[in-house]
Amino acid sequence: QDFVHAKQLFAACLELVTEFSPKLRQVMLNEMLLLDIYTHEAAAGVSGERPPSDLISRVRGYLEMRVPDIPLRQVIAEECVAFLLNWRENEYLTMQVPLPLVQTNPYVKLGQLLAATCKELPGPKESRRTAKDLWEVVVQICSVSNQHKRGNDGRVSLIKHRESTLGIMYR
Repeated sequence: QDFVHAKQLFAACLELVTEFSPKLRQVMLNEMLLLDIYTHEAAAGVSGERPPSDLISRVRGYLEMRVPDIPLRQVIAEECVAFLLNWRENEYLTMQVPLPLVQTNPYVKLGQLLAATCKELPGPKESRRTAKDLWEVVVQICSVSNQHKRGNDGRVSLIKHRESTLGIMYR
């Protein structure tokens, strides 16, 4: 969780590889984007502050990226979609994500479906509650937590959690 030192290390690596390989430079930029998402989400958990517009733009750019010989990394795509969902970028997820990405990445498709569902809910008051309920269930199902309650039979229950991890969904 030492984001400052990791960022410095990545910046130094980026400086070294920029001269030699445009592909490696892009890979480093992608990894730096992932680090920036983690950094912002860690800080947003405390402050709830909206991300800077350049970070949102870089996240969108990653999902739209089509660089030959540099495939999208699954973990980065997943984090980008979760990031956009967390910050209610529903319009982008439903209308602007490239179709080939939606067709080949089920995580992106799920993000698109969730965004479309939240966007299409009826009326402002009802939709807020319904969207919140939908989101809480998705976060509850998708969040990794070691705080699950166990049933009488000793198995982990997916529905009952001891702690609430609502609000920020991790991959």
